[in-house]
Amino acid sequence: MATKNRPVLGNVASFLGGIVCAVLLAMLVWTRNSTTQQSPLTAPQALPAMGITAALGAQSGGAVLVDSRAPDSAQLRIPDSIPWQSAKRLASGTRIVLLGNAGETYADAIMLAKRQGLVPLGFVPASTLNRLTVMNGESSEISCTEALGRLRHGQVKLLDVREPDEFNGSYVPGSQRLAFGAARRVLLASTEPTAVLCMTGHRSAILIRELEAQGCKNLLSVNGGWLEWKSQALPLVENGQTKEQYHD
Repeated sequence: MATKNRPVLGNVASFLGGIVCAVLLAMLVWTRNSTTQQSPLTAPQALPAMGITAALGAQSGGAVLVDSRAPDSAQLRIPDSIPWQSAKRLASGTRIVLLGNAGETYADAIMLAKRQGLVPLGFVPASTLNRLTVMNGESSEISCTEALGRLRHGQVKLLDVREPDEFNGSYVPGSQRLAFGAARRVLLASTEPTAVLCMTGHRSAILIRELEAQGCKNLLSVNGGWLEWKSQALPLVENGQTKEQYHD
């Protein structure tokens, strides 16, 4: 009887062995395909690290700053950045700068961005942020009209820190122009009341916060920057012509 059962047992063993081999082979193929699809997309080292100033420069050039961190963990933000959920509505081909942690969430954001057709330019490590970049923090700001009034009455100096390609020969009468990078050094050594004007008001706000953290006083950021100044038809010189004549 035992001898007759041996072929049956052998067939069962062969059948089960075949199933096990098939399952293992399928798992191996699936793992290999998953690795092939994900590896090129989840490599954080493919993106260069950026500082806050470089990120804001990219933003001025049309890039969108995207915060890939979870909302409850993102206490510190760069002004005008958008959460990842909003980035999912960006059009294919949009250039972005990622803000996040160099971990799983950040890697996932790179992968999803490329699948969506977005173009990541670099990333700002969240570890480099500090309280100076808190989006809803208080900062010393002044409206364009108030800055104009104080400038007219000699109560404040107006410092224009726009980039050369933003300046384009247009400026506020009575203002002084200084490159953004040099403004920090000059203002650190000055005690004169000064209002700082950039293109949109974001870079000047960050600069003021940095300087105030180092003990500087009497500094103001012009809210809305040059774009807001022009939209209000306030005095300016453009192509050598003065518009809205500046006078008391």
